[in-house]
Amino acid sequence: KRFSKGLQFLTAYTWSHAIDTASYEVGFQQTDPANQEIDRGNSDFDIRNNLVLSSSWEMPFWRGNHSLIGNALGGWTLSGIMSKHSGFPFSALIGTCNTNADRNGDGTCPDLPFAYNGGAVLNPSKQQWINGIFPDPTAEFDTTTLGPGCRCRNIFTGPGYFSIDLTLGKDFALPENKVLGNAGRLAIRANFFNAFNILNLTPLIPASAPTDILNPTSFGRPDDGLAGRVIELQA
Repeated sequence: KRFSKGLQFLTAYTWSHAIDTASYEVGFQQTDPANQEIDRGNSDFDIRNNLVLSSSWEMPFWRGNHSLIGNALGGWTLSGIMSKHSGFPFSALIGTCNTNADRNGDGTCPDLPFAYNGGAVLNPSKQQWINGIFPDPTAEFDTTTLGPGCRCRNIFTGPGYFSIDLTLGKDFALPENKVLGNAGRLAIRANFFNAFNILNLTPLIPASAPTDILNPTSFGRPDDGLAGRVIELQA
C-alpha cells in the first residue's frame, strides 16, 4: 500500500524449496560420501514459508499543532516489522558412534540411522519442543542394524520463528544557527526488537546433542532460546 493518510505498509510472502546433498552442516558434510543419494534431501537453509510485514504510520495526534504540547506530542511516527517463518530442517543422527565400528563402515561419524519408524510429535507446540518431540527414540529409530543409513536427511522441521520489531520516533526542529544559517534537527528514536518478548527456540544443529539419537536427555530438544526483548534508545 502506497503512502496515504499517514500510513504505508508492505507485505512479502515467499514459498521456496531447496534440495541438495550437502549444505553448510556443522561437523560433517555428508553421512556417506560413497552413497550421496542417501543424503539427497531438504537443504539446511530450506525455509519453506517466509512472511514479512512492514509498516509506517505518521500518527495524526496533535500533528500541525504548534503549541508547546503540540510540538512535544505531535509528529511522532510508529514503524514496525513482523517476521514469521517456518523452521529449519534437521536430521536425526547417530552422533556418538564408534568410528572403528560405525554403522555404514566408512570410519566417520555421524551416521544416519538404518530406519525411521515414525513417532515424532506432529506440529509440536513450544512446550512440546522443550519436552522433546521424540517420545521413544529407541523404538522410533533403528540404530543397531549395520549398513547404509535411511534416506532421511533433514526430514524433520525445527521450531519456527515469529517476532515483531517496533520503532517510535520524531524529529524536533532546533533553533536556527547564526553561524551556519540552517536550522538543525534532533532525531529521537526508541527501537524495540522482539517488542512482545516472544519466545523463539534455537534451530537444532547437526552433529550436536539435540540431533544425536543416542543422547536421550537432549535429543529433539532445542538447547536454548533466541534473544528476548531488546530496547534501544537513540538521539
